[in-house]
Amino acid sequence: MKRASAAASRAEMAEKAQGQASLPSTPGRSALEAVDRTSTMREGWRLYGEGRLEEAGRLVMAEAARLPDDPEAAYLLGMIFKARGEAGHAAKAFSAVERTVGSVADLTRAEMLRRLAQAHLEMLKPVSVEET
Repeated sequence: MKRASAAASRAEMAEKAQGQASLPSTPGRSALEAVDRTSTMREGWRLYGEGRLEEAGRLVMAEAARLPDDPEAAYLLGMIFKARGEAGHAAKAFSAVERTVGSVADLTRAEMLRRLAQAHLEMLKPVSVEET
């Protein structure tokens, strides 16, 4: 009887560990916060992709206020502001990516976000008359 109970307990623990392994690893955040953040960001990207920029902006701004050091939220905000033609706000959001990207545990993802933010900042710079 004890063996069956111990085996069931180990199986339960293995399932829980497997489920948690798929969650994004971010220092200082609980697994529940990570799931909530992931679903919010997914919804923000969906709204952005559908051109529902006002809704996407409200959702992602609330997420960015809740987690001000989240470079992924800052990046999506930059994309939303850029699509809305708000270059100043977009530049601030992309600059926030550069300041907060160190919080991303996955170094490859961090570098990708940093480079994308830099590229968008370059695109937002005004073109001088000599360059045209």
